Amino acid sequence: PSARTSAPTSLPHCHHHGPQGSDPYPAEGQLGCPHEESPHCLAECDADSASEHGDFSSDKYTFEGQIGTASGEADIQKTMMAGGPAETAFTVYSDFENYVSIYHHVSGSIAGGHAVKFVGWGGDN
Repeated sequence: PSARTSAPTSLPHCHHHGPQGSDPYPAEGQLGCPHEESPHCLAECDADSASEHGDFSSDKYTFEGQIGTASGEADIQKTMMAGGPAETAFTVYSDFENYVSIYHHVSGSIAGGHAVKFVGWGGDN
């Protein structure tokens, strides 16, 4: 485990959409990054966990608050003005790797999912 977690991850560090810049991590499914299934969740911390992460029940992250939904540009803006940044996820296709500006599917097969956080809106000068 790292100094910030209760247990190590069993999944390799890979990039869903291929290597990013000059980092050493391969793309999913390539040599060094095999297909993996998500492991079962652990119920206790490893013995070598840092002391502040040694108690599993007190080391879990939880969420308390409201989850909202918004549909369409104006509704998303209203939601952000009331509660701050918003997140979304969508399916991307193989043409995602070559998009410029605002992504929309043109051709290719499903590549997976993508998540983004909206922190504002408007245009670039």
